Amino acid sequence: NVQLQEELNLFTLNGGDRIGNVYERVEVQTYLDVHPPVVDFTSPDVITNTPQPTITASIIDAGSGVNVGGGNNGRNGALRLFIDRNQINGFEFNAETGVLTYQVDQDLNDGSHVVAISSADILGNSPQQPEMYTFFIDTHAPLAAHRFLDDEVDEIGNSSPELTIGVFDIRPSSGLDSTSIILSIDGQVLEHEWNEVEKSIYYDFRIGAPLDLGLHELSLIIDDNAGNRFEASGEFTIADIQDKE
Repeated sequence: NVQLQEELNLFTLNGGDRIGNVYERVEVQTYLDVHPPVVDFTSPDVITNTPQPTITASIIDAGSGVNVGGGNNGRNGALRLFIDRNQINGFEFNAETGVLTYQVDQDLNDGSHVVAISSADILGNSPQQPEMYTFFIDTHAPLAAHRFLDDEVDEIGNSSPELTIGVFDIRPSSGLDSTSIILSIDGQVLEHEWNEVEKSIYYDFRIGAPLDLGLHELSLIIDDNAGNRFEASGEFTIADIQDKE
């Protein structure tokens, strides 16, 4: 018995018969490969706002090479691509770079999706299970509600109001990115508070100088974790109540 080493093994065969004839020397090569291809997904992002993402993955086999069969578009040998358990035939695989690419051509629903790739090398080594990748699609921007952010110009008599702005994200939701919040009054950014439980933004004008009488503009920007942005602004007026009386 000969213990083979991984990858290339070289043997030289010499011999002859019983009457002295010497056989011509023969060189034999054999290749040992016991490792399956390695699949690594590179896109889409784990959270994306694109309903038709591009799926790319690196499929590398350092031994005998990936079994790509006779070509592309469903003839990629042992390569199989699945999205949400549905087999996809229209992908491309570049055998030189080891990159599989598929451009989704129909909108996927918002929510979680699973991509799976099964592969094998030329000698038949394959992972026990397909390599799987989960990503989340969120195409809807958050929503925020406050009377100072609508189209009407409200009039108040308090120059140091408290603001509480509720924020909503349509389900299925990728979640709100509270670090993206920019709350400003007349172009000046306010150091607001974020309530994670109630999903609300709070600011108390009593902590600083009171607002001047007259027209003011309040604006708000907030993103979700998929990069969808809510942006709104509105105006309100601080009136001198004593003058009206």
